[in-house]
Formats: sequence, structure tokens, C-alpha cells
Amino acid sequence: MSKIFLIGMPGSGKSTLGKKLASQLNFSFLDFDAELERSEGATIKAIFELKGEAYFRQIEAQVLSKVSEYEKDLVIATGGGTPCYYNGLELMNLSGTTVFIDVSPQVLIGRLETDTIRPLLKDGVDAKIRALHTARIPVYSKATIKVKADNISIADLVARIVEELNKIS
Repeated sequence: MSKIFLIGMPGSGKSTLGKKLASQLNFSFLDFDAELERSEGATIKAIFELKGEAYFRQIEAQVLSKVSEYEKDLVIATGGGTPCYYNGLELMNLSGTTVFIDVSPQVLIGRLETDTIRPLLKDGVDAKIRALHTARIPVYSKATIKVKADNISIADLVARIVEELNKIS
């Protein structure tokens, strides 16, 4: 059984890309945020608002541990912070292949400037994206596969990831 964990910043396209990649590989697709919301019976926004980020990160780590043990071929679109807490990236690397979808802060800001859903972006997209990017890049850069994703179509990005996966299999 194979697991491919897509990691990267909020707005990097992990969910959209994950569905296409899973289809191409004949894998199942799992949206990690949706799995976490099902597990908690609440939206991520509500969890942040009612219980705070520390509680959210603990639940996130528990759900990641559970997902890492699933016995099927899966492409998993993780949350942006999932690899960054409680040794998340290490767990993903032990149980599958990690793929960092590397999108520049400028492109992310353009995609997210009107986002009202993501709790970490409620206090200003530009500064927050730049700060998160700086903080998370050292973790993301430890992924098995890294792909630059600015100005590339989803189809070309899927093809590039499949090519990289074939090199390591």
C-alpha cells in the first residue's frame, strides 16, 4: 500500500492537485481537513474559535497518526500546518512519500487575499502568508519530492509529480 502526502502552504492547491493525482494513479483521495472535521464533528474554523490552535494541533496529530495507518493506496492533501507540528513530517515520511507543492508567497497572496475561511489568515493575508512561509519552509523542504508550482497547469504538475514518483519507486 502506498501513501502520498501533499504538503505545502494554504492555497498551494493541494486538494485540487490531490484529486487529479489520485485519479491519474488509480489511488483514493483523502482531504485531511475534511477527515479532521469529520473526526471532531466541527469545522476547522469552529475548532480554532472554540478551543484554540493548541487543541487543534493535538487533534490534527491524532488524525494524522490514524490516517498514516490506513491500509490502501491514498493521495492525502494535508493541512498547511500538518507537517509542522508533533513531528508530522517525520510520521508522513515514515508511512509514505511526501510531496512539497512549492508556491511563492506572491502567488499565494494573490490566491488568498479574499479568503475568509482559514483561521490563520483572519488578521491579514499578506503579512501572515509571508511569516508562515518563512517559518514552514525549513520543514517543507525535508519532503521526499519538491515541485515548483508557480505558473504551471494542474495537468503539467501531475505529470511532473508522477515522473518524480517513478524515479524513486
